[in-house]
Amino acid sequence: MKHWRDWCDGIGTKLLDESISIDKVIGQFILPEKITSRPTGVLLAVEWPWQIYTRQADSLRLSYDGKTYEMAYTDLIPDTDSISGPFRFQIKTEAWIAEYEGSPGSGGVHYSASSDQEVMVVRAQSEMPLSDWLNQAGLIFTMDDDRIIEDNMLYKPTWTKDPFERSTLVALDWTGTRLNLESQGKERLEHSIQHRAIAELKREPAAWDVVLDDDGTGEIADVVAMRIDDKGLLVRFVHCKYAHGDAPGARVADLYEVCGQTQKSVRWRRSELAPFFTTLLDRARKKQTREGVSPFEVGDVKKLYEIRDKAVLLPRRMEMIIVQPGLSASKATTQQLDLLASTQEYLKTTIKAPLVVWCSP
Repeated sequence: MKHWRDWCDGIGTKLLDESISIDKVIGQFILPEKITSRPTGVLLAVEWPWQIYTRQADSLRLSYDGKTYEMAYTDLIPDTDSISGPFRFQIKTEAWIAEYEGSPGSGGVHYSASSDQEVMVVRAQSEMPLSDWLNQAGLIFTMDDDRIIEDNMLYKPTWTKDPFERSTLVALDWTGTRLNLESQGKERLEHSIQHRAIAELKREPAAWDVVLDDDGTGEIADVVAMRIDDKGLLVRFVHCKYAHGDAPGARVADLYEVCGQTQKSVRWRRSELAPFFTTLLDRARKKQTREGVSPFEVGDVKKLYEIRDKAVLLPRRMEMIIVQPGLSASKATTQQLDLLASTQEYLKTTIKAPLVVWCSP
């Protein structure tokens, strides 16, 4: 009852606040537009429909070249090089990569394989070509400038985003880390970017209850950290990306994919956390079976179950960290900062999550 009264008090205060302009609020509504052609711009991320994460993860599988994987545990990799023409993307597993494209037109987005060989969608008692499945279910596309394409509709924000201040970039000393080596792997490679990110988490004054290496196809994030504190449950997603050059610089390509991955993380906070915990626990179990090494850097599966059970009654908040040593804080360009600003605004608007960027000096 107290939570209800507090909510009413908060809403009542806003309704009576004469400084809030109703016209301005209405002016910031997003009005979807029917998509009939490819919007000019960079494709940052591609997502499966959210429904596949709310069902049993193994209810839909993808089969190609004789090897089958659960759809939810595959990667969708966007082609960030083109700004026009069809949306091109790859479906990636540990064993194969298949290329597809989506062509916007008057009837919406039409999907097709880029080669004669199709990935097959396998169910318990049936199978069908992936292109047919995509033309029924669709995908979610995230573009630059916070634009989203879903259900053949284009959603464009109308608000003005705050700039991403150069001074907020967190410059780290990457001595001993290979800037082009992203994953630590089961060997726990100390010179990898992911290993360094985990070390930074462990050094923080407030201890984490769980730090989990989730790196792999279909990952939630490269690293997932959680702790229960006096404010409730804090979940932090850490997204790492290797540098496209040998030294830090001003390459916007270093940010395209990792910004897209960060924006995709919003899906895990759109609803209750049950799909998140179910997926994370399942991925942790399968990763340990596959690699023979525990994915837990801090805590264990028992602790993760404990947090899951408590989370139902706790206020929840989320934080995002982008780790890109290829980005130089001193050399960051307007284009790079604008891309980070779009990601920051998207996170703030959708799930009220702050964005932190770890980079090079």
